[in-house]
Amino acid sequence: MYVYNIDMVKIIDILSIARENNAYHIQLIAGYKPVFRINGENNELEGFETLTANDSEQYFRECLEIVSCSSIKKDYIIQQFENHKNTNFSIESKDVGRFRINVHIQKQTIALSIRVIPLDIPSPEQLNLPQLIYELCELEQGLIVVTGPSCHGKTTTIAAMINMINRNQNKHIITIEDPIEFVYENMSSYIQQRELGIDCNSISSALKNSLQQNPDIIFVGELNSPEVIEAAINASQAGHLVLSTICTNDVVQTIDHIISLFPSNEQSKIRQQLSGTLAAVICQRLVPSLALTRILTTEVLRTNYSVQSIIKSGQLQDLYKIIETSIQEGMHLFSQDLMSMVHKQMISFQTAIKYCNDKNYFEKIAHELLKDN
Repeated sequence: MYVYNIDMVKIIDILSIARENNAYHIQLIAGYKPVFRINGENNELEGFETLTANDSEQYFRECLEIVSCSSIKKDYIIQQFENHKNTNFSIESKDVGRFRINVHIQKQTIALSIRVIPLDIPSPEQLNLPQLIYELCELEQGLIVVTGPSCHGKTTTIAAMINMINRNQNKHIITIEDPIEFVYENMSSYIQQRELGIDCNSISSALKNSLQQNPDIIFVGELNSPEVIEAAINASQAGHLVLSTICTNDVVQTIDHIISLFPSNEQSKIRQQLSGTLAAVICQRLVPSLALTRILTTEVLRTNYSVQSIIKSGQLQDLYKIIETSIQEGMHLFSQDLMSMVHKQMISFQTAIKYCNDKNYFEKIAHELLKDN
């Protein structure tokens, strides 16, 4: 689709072309041409030769040359790759910006999966985030979880929240990431950013130790283990606002996933703790818009007494009804948000049907809206 005549292409050229064409993901795999993901579609770069194993190895080496840090970071990246056949790191160039790099092995050859990090941190309005975000950013303590599939903007949403707090509030913010994606400049707040393997040896220990560093707000990259979840809950109980992400599809799945990571004999305790610390869950997906871009749709849970009671009881399916009937509190289901976006002519009805969780429910509310009109 995109034609370039470059004989000896370097990684910096590929990153530049991706940025120029609003790609948000790049795949570099031996046996294929470079592939850009643009507006949800995979696009091969015409005019490029099919990549060889030597090409992908060279791109890995070139990425390491761009790494803007001490030799300690490069050594850590190489060690991770040699030990696990997989490594994650970020690179930054003044010419093309910042990128998150994943290097792995497929068919015994090196492959790169590259995420394009926006040049500027967008505002909540630019991301189409719900108004409740502003209230959540004012909280003094609690756990806020942003969820959704991979590459659907979770880290960008967190960055928008942190940046808004940074602009408007005098807070001490600590981020613990693997790797650091967005880099923040101190404004009204002051921010420390720690990276796994470079600044700390484990996410859970860094989160525990951060409580001794007098933070107001802690961002931990992902709630991906019982140890990290327990440390996040403890930090919330200790009076801090904790932000994090999980790769889950909706509110109920998110809470169920958190609890299910623990042994069955500990799940009752975790339900009790989570009911008292969870402030909100924001589930999100990027869907095709009528403007031929991708637009954010959300499902939002804001904890109240009823939500706490349901989490304690374990009857999580009852949360759907609470969310559906609590629009005045800032909550909504994916189906409700999608229908609203159809009504505002932001997305097509077909797109809404495709991406909603409950097609029967969606068709029901669509029928009711059409009947009212």
